[in-house]
Amino acid sequence: MRIDVTNAEPEVIARMADLSGLRVLEVGGGEGRMTAMLAEVAERVVSIDTDAEAVAMARSAVRSPNVEFSVADICTMEPRPSTVDAVVLALSL
Repeated sequence: MRIDVTNAEPEVIARMADLSGLRVLEVGGGEGRMTAMLAEVAERVVSIDTDAEAVAMARSAVRSPNVEFSVADICTMEPRPSTVDAVVLALSL
């Protein structure tokens, strides 16, 4: 399933926030649909999702040295606000 058929998300995100050189926490990264795009501009991306299968798929799909994947729940993980500069949550509940 392709959600962003016009590939507008990168432009929309760029207009909303300049993530260049930032450490980004991606909440609900799923299968990595947006992770690769974020990795192109961010210094570091930590992508978390509660679905272990989706995280495994993302690890296979996105091969970037500045991306870390983790099975985690934002509601229960220990907050470490000094380790990220921005949080991205898109199409996640």
